[in-house]
Amino acid sequence: MKDSNTSTESFWDNKPHSHYRKHPRGETTTVILWLRPPSIKIFSAGMSPNSTGIDFTMTGITTTLSADISVNNPNYISAKLNTLDAEVIYPTEVARVPFGGGTLKDIMFNTNSQTNFTFLFDIDYQYKDDPKRSVLMVIANKCGILSSAKGKLNLEYKITANVRVFSFTINPSISNTLSVDCLIPDNIIQDIR
Repeated sequence: MKDSNTSTESFWDNKPHSHYRKHPRGETTTVILWLRPPSIKIFSAGMSPNSTGIDFTMTGITTTLSADISVNNPNYISAKLNTLDAEVIYPTEVARVPFGGGTLKDIMFNTNSQTNFTFLFDIDYQYKDDPKRSVLMVIANKCGILSSAKGKLNLEYKITANVRVFSFTINPSISNTLSVDCLIPDNIIQDIR
């Protein structure tokens, strides 16, 4: 995995987590777990190897990106990721424009282990969400169509997870930014110029 643009995130804090459970006989049991937060590294994202390329339509631009993710679970208990939902936004000076997202299901994080996986997410830029075409102008500049220098596209993401530990379900979320290279291949850029 490339480590050129990693982001380390933690869904949990370092405090003990208490869970209360009522037994059928009316007794209450408290389970206190000292859960150390898993470390999550999101490596640089790019065009998915399975992607058929970028599609330009009358309504927008779509493609599929992939990001390699590594999760280190330092705990003595395993956890199951039921679902992971990602929402991608392209921030501009004018507005925050919806830019796609994705869902991942059923990943097991074993005890004291590192789990690596690839997260596929769709870029789905719709012109109706950006009436002033501000994102399109930024993409054209960052891809070197309207300028001489290329740059990275900075995307904002929000990830919400549904994680099961024992019989408890928690729903942590994180938000951050991710930089990706130009989404438009060089041969198309040459044709546009």
